[in-house]
Amino acid sequence: MQRRSFLKTSAALGAAALASQAIVSRAFAAPDAPAATGPKPVVACVEGPDAYASAVKAVELLGGMGKFVKPGATVGLLVNAPGWLKRPSTYARTEIVLAVAKMAADAGAKKIFFLLKIAPDIWTRSPLSEQHKDLTASITDVDGPFVTKEIPKGVAIKKADMVQALFECDVVINVPIFKHHGGTTLSGCLKNVMGTCARETNKFFHSGSTDAKAKEDRDFLAQSIADANLVRKADLYVVDATEFLLNNGPAGPGEIGKADKVFAGTDPVLLDSFGAQLHKRKPADLRVIKAAAAHGIGSMDTAACELREAKLG
Repeated sequence: MQRRSFLKTSAALGAAALASQAIVSRAFAAPDAPAATGPKPVVACVEGPDAYASAVKAVELLGGMGKFVKPGATVGLLVNAPGWLKRPSTYARTEIVLAVAKMAADAGAKKIFFLLKIAPDIWTRSPLSEQHKDLTASITDVDGPFVTKEIPKGVAIKKADMVQALFECDVVINVPIFKHHGGTTLSGCLKNVMGTCARETNKFFHSGSTDAKAKEDRDFLAQSIADANLVRKADLYVVDATEFLLNNGPAGPGEIGKADKVFAGTDPVLLDSFGAQLHKRKPADLRVIKAAAAHGIGSMDTAACELREAKLG
């Protein structure tokens, strides 16, 4: 073999070996994030002592609820306030939930319902609810049935059992809280999607196995959450960052952080990136954020968005 041919062949074999090694090392890694195109994503952030007023103002900064909810629409609320979360700072504040529901009703929503079984005392947790008792009485919750949804682009999972109502409503509004979570470090917009999943699906997310005794696999959990977010993205996210657990989440008790802020936007990755910063974490260090960004669900570059801020007295 001539020297030139030998060098070409060796280079080709070396490249093939490197490519093979890269494939093996990335067998469980999400694909690289696509390059961002189009206008800058918008995030609203309102600071103030009145969580209800802050939520209303945050949505107004995005263009108002009428931008998301049209007359006659059915609205599904995905609220992180299940009955087993008892301590304030572990669940989305009732004032924020009430503000979102009132704005949706005022925009002409025909029906508003919770996409998961909610805390039975959610409305009595706030004195403001009494002023809107006709509205709150009309909001129901669902507890199934569940349907299996395929996730062709999923990395850790290829399907998930999710509540059927998620696919029957015209508008989905995700209302999480930025708090600590032992499995994912941060619970926020992306993590809250687990509220739409069946119990057995969520068990699988945590362990990578249906064996209840299996040790939690945190990488698998984070990637599964990112994969599940491919199924249906919410139309709007309104996030409680007023008071939140800094450790020992999701249920506490633990150290409490206080920011008196409400965030709103349409990019769950970007919003969770702001949440990570509230917890003094780099977004890229949290696998669920990084994996969701790699899926193209959103951007984790908080410096590249249009941040619309307001402060209420």
